[in-house]
Amino acid sequence: MKVSDLNIMVIPSWYPPSGGEFFREHSIAIAGQGPGVTVLAAPEAGIREKPGLYLSGGFGTRHTEKNGISEFSRTFRRIPLTVRPNVRLWIKHVLSMFGEIYKSGRRPDIIQAHSSMWAGVAVARIKQLYGIPFVLTEHRGRFTGRVPGSGLIKPWHIPLLREAFEGADSIVTVSRALQNRILEICPHVQKKLCVIPNMTDTDHFIPSAGSLPVKDTFDFICVTSLEKIKGAGHLIRAFSLLKKEEKAKGAKLTIVGSGPLEKYLGNLTKKLGLEDSVTFTGYLGKDKILQQLQRADAFVMPSLCEAFGIVIIEAMSCGLPVVATESGGPAEIVNKQCGITVKAGNDKELAHAMLSMMLKANSYDKQEIALHTRQNYGRDIVAGQYIELYKQILNKGKDG
Repeated sequence: MKVSDLNIMVIPSWYPPSGGEFFREHSIAIAGQGPGVTVLAAPEAGIREKPGLYLSGGFGTRHTEKNGISEFSRTFRRIPLTVRPNVRLWIKHVLSMFGEIYKSGRRPDIIQAHSSMWAGVAVARIKQLYGIPFVLTEHRGRFTGRVPGSGLIKPWHIPLLREAFEGADSIVTVSRALQNRILEICPHVQKKLCVIPNMTDTDHFIPSAGSLPVKDTFDFICVTSLEKIKGAGHLIRAFSLLKKEEKAKGAKLTIVGSGPLEKYLGNLTKKLGLEDSVTFTGYLGKDKILQQLQRADAFVMPSLCEAFGIVIIEAMSCGLPVVATESGGPAEIVNKQCGITVKAGNDKELAHAMLSMMLKANSYDKQEIALHTRQNYGRDIVAGQYIELYKQILNKGKDG
């Protein structure tokens, strides 16, 4: 089969406007390799969390053609104050959408499901009904198992997760860190597992043109969601320790992002007397993030649990060296040529690594870091790996 004859359907567990912009970019990158790509999305909306989408999302399926992909989207309205019934109803919602699209004549050769929770389960049931093979890509940091007692995978999840993993023709993890927990749940799927990393737009995230102006500060930047698992509190406390060092008087920290801990982190910054050294920008779009990265000297990722760390490769694509925690995926991305890794949740180690970065930042080659990122995480590189995997599965089906 020629790549141009290949029809792929992408079913993500979440999708814009309810997060998941990465899944849209991933689908566009796959389409850029030549196949036809259809996205079936069921973005969730709760009356309390997202009243605008809940009330304005409509009840029919919306269809758009843009950037080389065909999108079918229908809002799923969650029932308040309940979880398990919503999972069951969301899966049913996706199955209903697929049936309508299939009857209309759009019949994929293969399906790409993003995350076992819960697109993987829905697509496993589609495979049972229609016989269509599928690739399941796992993105969720909870499968790293790095937050003991967090309860992120509950007992009632296990049968559903097994259904998804056992049904998949191939299970892609975005880092090796995710595989051990998957194998604890489903030991016999080991031969299905492979690693394909996440991608970034290396044509957008590029080093600044020319040299930066001479300055008397050293600017760290962190792009993250302001929630506990992302470790921003640890970063601020580590930065407070760093500022006590005589050699770190010129250190500055910019934190880009929003989230439920925004007020708490602002108060923590004031309590530690860091108002003049720490800046919170709130949420920023892609272009403004690029500007912030190009102004910075180094990137910091303080996560406690991370499946991969797309923001790391965005920073590296701009040539920035990185200080990252060994929280899962980041330990597989950041090598000695790109930066420093430390234990997650250890404020003293993080502060020490940031000081070390300040002292030796000039020893890192920005162009080499950017080139390494392009060669390993560029859109065409990663999308090409997916195309080869799809072809292998379909050819195996023909041979069988």
